[in-house]
Amino acid sequence: MSIAESIRQRLTPPPGWERPSDTLYALGEQPPAGDWAILVAQYALTSAATLAYVLAMAHTLNLSSPQTLSVISSTLIAMCIGTTLQAWGGRTGSGLPLFSHPNPFFLTTCIAAASVYGPGAIGGVSILSAVISLTTGWMLVRFRALFPPPVVGAIIFMGGVSLILPAVSHSLSEIHSFSDSVSGAMAPQAAKHHATADDLLPNGIDPISASISLISLVCMVSFPIWGGPRLRLVGLLAGIIAGTGIAWLTDSLAKVSGLDTQSFFAIPSITPPTLPLAPDILLAIILVSTLSDLDSMGCAFSVQKLSILNWKRPDMVSAGTTIRANGICDTVGGLIGSFPTGISSACLAITHATRSTSRYIGLAVAAVLLCLPFVPGLTSQLLRIPSPVMGAVQVYAAVILMVTGIEQIASRVLDYRRIFVVGLSILIGIAVMTMPTLTANLPESMAGFSANGFVATGLSAIFLNLIFRIGIKRTFGQTLDGSPETVRQTVLDFIEIQASIWNVRRDVLRRASSAALEAIELIQATGRGTPLEIHVSNDDEQFCIRLIHAGAPMSLHGKRFNVQSAIEDEPIKADLDVDRGMMERLSLHLLDGLVDRISAHRGPSPGKSAESSELRMLFDN
Repeated sequence: MSIAESIRQRLTPPPGWERPSDTLYALGEQPPAGDWAILVAQYALTSAATLAYVLAMAHTLNLSSPQTLSVISSTLIAMCIGTTLQAWGGRTGSGLPLFSHPNPFFLTTCIAAASVYGPGAIGGVSILSAVISLTTGWMLVRFRALFPPPVVGAIIFMGGVSLILPAVSHSLSEIHSFSDSVSGAMAPQAAKHHATADDLLPNGIDPISASISLISLVCMVSFPIWGGPRLRLVGLLAGIIAGTGIAWLTDSLAKVSGLDTQSFFAIPSITPPTLPLAPDILLAIILVSTLSDLDSMGCAFSVQKLSILNWKRPDMVSAGTTIRANGICDTVGGLIGSFPTGISSACLAITHATRSTSRYIGLAVAAVLLCLPFVPGLTSQLLRIPSPVMGAVQVYAAVILMVTGIEQIASRVLDYRRIFVVGLSILIGIAVMTMPTLTANLPESMAGFSANGFVATGLSAIFLNLIFRIGIKRTFGQTLDGSPETVRQTVLDFIEIQASIWNVRRDVLRRASSAALEAIELIQATGRGTPLEIHVSNDDEQFCIRLIHAGAPMSLHGKRFNVQSAIEDEPIKADLDVDRGMMERLSLHLLDGLVDRISAHRGPSPGKSAESSELRMLFDN
């Protein structure tokens, strides 16, 4: 038995999601060897390049070369563990191709902790953040009301917006290795608690960097747009190679500080963790971990949307296991001195570009990451990717996240509550991002929150959603009086108002409105007059409409409408007066295509009729 076959037999079965038509390789599908190698190379290259965040921290702390190598090696092992857990699935992972990388949210927190407690505090921060993640993953499924689609969409959108400044600065500033570029961007932030756009481009736009970034981005964008399904696989890889090649031709490739003196092969060393227990550092870890978990949740939702045909709502169980896998990964990684990890948005861009969500890609990338700690010479070469190239990748990822967030927000009908939840939270995030003096007085350990629009939007959206949920009822009813035309208009207005309060999906609102009108026609066609009352309810997963009418419950299991049988069995009269029975069957036929479930029950309506019934229509929301 081959290794691949052995893994396939032990791999946790993927969720029973229907495969989208534009997906090249779905969750449970193994790509051919050639395509597999191309995909793995892109993910592994991008994941390795994000070790620049670890190098930036090491430069700031003036760590020695062996200490830097120890942190990088342990972080690679943690990335391997996290990527494996996510791809494997089950109770310890999402079962999605989500790729771990050093979490940039923790840069300033790790620097603050290590400057006081030594390099071992880096692993201690990972362990403490893991405790928060394990708690968040457990709570997420139980408190799903905190994260309705508009809140999730706002968080995802600002996740993309928060990438704009670093993406543009890396793309346009003087060319360096990506790690040196990150270190340079951190200098003004460390000095002033915030970094403005002018700080990130102190010498203006560098023409060579701008050209490299533009060419890389053109390759990344043009392959998916004008290329076929196969060319999608190599879009980002082609952009990285093109940009790096131009940098090499212009003699702009820089050496990586801190790893140049390392031998090509080495045995990874371990730094025992030290728990940083200062109150301000603990508070920073709690806040950063919570917002990092929200970012991971947003990435999980983005991949879910790619993996499920006609995606309707976030799978909170899968999101919870995504965060749980992060917690397990950081627990093990922290014990060996790893930098905290998170889900890579740059790798998410590759998933969107290639339309490949196979979990076998994640397992292969994890195997590559496991090998890199033993070859620091190769790792240092991978880290030489120029900053403009990674800037182009970040631009690509920012566009994907912003559009995904907008789609998530616009997929629901919004009332004034949700409009202000989304609008105010994004406004607060942008204000903090463009006016960094608003957070300039934060403590040293919380400098990472300075000018961080993603953090501000996430906290604001959750808090405002909790406040604005006050007063929302789960069931509404209304008496129906007047002419049939008045009843129809009253029903339509009533459904639209309640759908906006509950954030019902727009396509569900369209189907529900059409179904309600057709149900009124059915009630009239069966001689029961017009409905007496309408009741609607919502439980976040189902939108229910109940029409109360006079008489006994209707039979919904009779013969359905068929044109040929209607002509043969019940001929249409010459004056086009259609038989009542045929109209009833036509209405039932149309209702079947509009509702997800329909039923009829006996249910007296006090004050209306001694004998009344209800027609209940359910819509998956």
